[in-house]
Formats: sequence, C-alpha cells, structure tokens
Amino acid sequence: MIGDETARRDLYVIWQSCLELFLYYLDSRKVVSKNDVIDLLVADRIMQTLSGECLGHVLSSEAQGWFKPDQLTDAIDVYLNSHFNVDSNDGKTQPRPIIRGIPAVQDP
Repeated sequence: MIGDETARRDLYVIWQSCLELFLYYLDSRKVVSKNDVIDLLVADRIMQTLSGECLGHVLSSEAQGWFKPDQLTDAIDVYLNSHFNVDSNDGKTQPRPIIRGIPAVQDP
C-alpha cells in the first residue's frame, strides 16, 4: 500500500528529527557520558515540578552550567529554607515551608 509506505517514511523522518534535536540538546548541555545523560534527564524532570519562584532561583544559580540532581536539590533546599511562612498556633509560632505556593501541612 502506497499510503502505508508514505506514513512509515514520514514516521522515520520525524524520529530522525527528534533524535537530532535530542543530540543537539545533549551537546548544548555538554553531556559526555551515560551518567550525564541520566543526571540531565532526572534534573530536567525535577525542574518541571518546581514553582515559578523556585525555578527562577535555580536558573539564576546555574551560572556555570546545569546542576546535577544533587546540586539541584541543594539549591532547592536553600530556596525553600529561606522562604518560610510563620504560622501562629495557640500562641506558638512555627515556621512552615511554602511549596508550590501552598503552605506545607505539619503534623499536630
């Protein structure tokens, strides 16, 4: 079938384009090993979960290049620890972190 062959050929072209873009992305991030690829994919996935403010903090901290997951989580910890919300409970003030704009729930 001619239609099936054309669709198959188009699919191969799309896959080739995706692979070329991925390889360009890895090159632009200076990835040189399999472990770097894994670290980059994990770091990118973590960054997709961050609030806009936290993401801005991380991106401004990445002056010399992308953060590996351990460096990324350290930068996230610094941001979260410096942005505490104080809540009063029976006259006691307790710090509580704000995650994605929503105060985290603490156990009583």
